[in-house]
Amino acid sequence: MMTWVRRAALFGVLFLGAGGGRAHAQESVSGTWQVRWAQAIRVEEDESVTIQRWGEAELALVQDGDEVTGTWTTNVLEEVTWSVRGTFRDGRLRLEATEHDSDNPELAMVERLVWDARVVSDGLEGEMWMELARRRRQPARRPFTAKRAR
Repeated sequence: MMTWVRRAALFGVLFLGAGGGRAHAQESVSGTWQVRWAQAIRVEEDESVTIQRWGEAELALVQDGDEVTGTWTTNVLEEVTWSVRGTFRDGRLRLEATEHDSDNPELAMVERLVWDARVVSDGLEGEMWMELARRRRQPARRPFTAKRAR
């Protein structure tokens, strides 16, 4: 007959062996992600955001420990690829970009792109925003979702 102490110990071993001990382990965000993001928005007087058009993008990431690097490619005025850098910790992804491959002067007003997301079941979900030159008010946050493409 098994005592309650032995049963509890056996349950603990089975639970940990089945993955229960990895509750805080991180999944890698490395790979290519297909992104749907609020490309065109209107900021209302009350600071609420109305989405006028959804856009698509590709986010290609490489994770090394907590550090993440990669590219964000989308087509707003033209196809543009931004170099991204950031971190992935505790299920949260934070990325920033300041450099892109376009010489379009209209894109020169974008000083920085920022993404703040969390891992959800089979993808990413979060907000991104653009910090614009000579505009010091809080940037409007644009929702986005991403699914792993490969």
